[in-house]
Amino acid sequence: MGGAKRLWMEEEERRWGTIDKCVCEACLDTPDLWRMLTAKIRNGVCDYCELEGLPVLPVHEVQVQLYKAIFTYYADPQHAGTPWVDGQWGVKQIDIEDVLAELDFLPVDELAEDIASADRTQLWIKAAHGHWAGVQDDELMLYSWSTFVRTVKHQTRFHFQRIVPERLEDEIPVSEMLRVVAENLANLLTTVAVGTRIYRARHLSQDELARIDASLMGPPPKEHAGAGRMNPAGIPYFYSAFDPRTAVVEIGDPSEDNKALAAAAFQVDRILNVVDLSKLPAVPPALAIDRRRERVTAKFLRKFVESITQKVQKDGREHVDYVPSQVVCEYMAQAYVMPNGQTIDGIIYPSAVSPDGINLVIFPSGRWFEQDKFPDITYLGPA
Repeated sequence: MGGAKRLWMEEEERRWGTIDKCVCEACLDTPDLWRMLTAKIRNGVCDYCELEGLPVLPVHEVQVQLYKAIFTYYADPQHAGTPWVDGQWGVKQIDIEDVLAELDFLPVDELAEDIASADRTQLWIKAAHGHWAGVQDDELMLYSWSTFVRTVKHQTRFHFQRIVPERLEDEIPVSEMLRVVAENLANLLTTVAVGTRIYRARHLSQDELARIDASLMGPPPKEHAGAGRMNPAGIPYFYSAFDPRTAVVEIGDPSEDNKALAAAAFQVDRILNVVDLSKLPAVPPALAIDRRRERVTAKFLRKFVESITQKVQKDGREHVDYVPSQVVCEYMAQAYVMPNGQTIDGIIYPSAVSPDGINLVIFPSGRWFEQDKFPDITYLGPA
């Protein structure tokens, strides 16, 4: 077999033809590809801007790395088990130019044209694990979370042994979802420093306004604790914000004419271990396949935070809509143990009603009969 035919067969098998050029970092304009190919960089001439003496990459090395990403998210319909219906593929096809755009591969036009022209497939389909019906890992996480939410809201909240996946065989079992959520949240552990001021707001009568104290501005006793975004009924949590305005906006305007808004300041007296949902990691680009696990986690965390902090209409159904976040918080408060053996004291989360507001919910401590469930929080006075 001649060398030319062998090369042609190799290119057909891998689905792209070799481009014998070099490209500089500016013309490639794809930081993650440049980073992953650091070992292949050499000094030379960029064939796209024609500048000499620059660090450059052989374009065929870029193609190798680029096609690793393409085959992660797409496939040739001929080799992906794609159904053939009425003389055509039964799945929407995507041309190579759109595939590159969807992957945010946006180098100089000439390089993009070279890559597209060298592609042997031209029309691709979205796929995972090489199959048209496959599910990407991040989608699987979101499907699993959706199943968990539906289960705890409408099926069962305490016993998951008989729950089986309804949509995807590879879904994370409902019985394992809390552990998986906790593992993802563990990357967001931080602390609240001693001396940090936090704020609570309440609707008070004129008589109560004249005698504001810790008992009025703190959380209610367990006998009067209703269900909240993070706590089940009967178990009071310490809801607070890091600024008085957010605390006030969170509770809204009084519904009764004889009530007025009041805010108070409190102080944290010991270091609190918390999960910070207000500072989520950036989602790595699809092309950064060496950070795929981080991408899956980051996309899940965003959806999770969106799910548990969304605005809830106060129409009586909020007790159901709050259930998923209540279950997660109770697991974090009662069952999760940090790698150092310590427990979680609370969660920082973005406000659903104040664009820049950040809230802190503190879990109760102590035994059930102890009146002060938050001994490490000191009342300072009206804010």
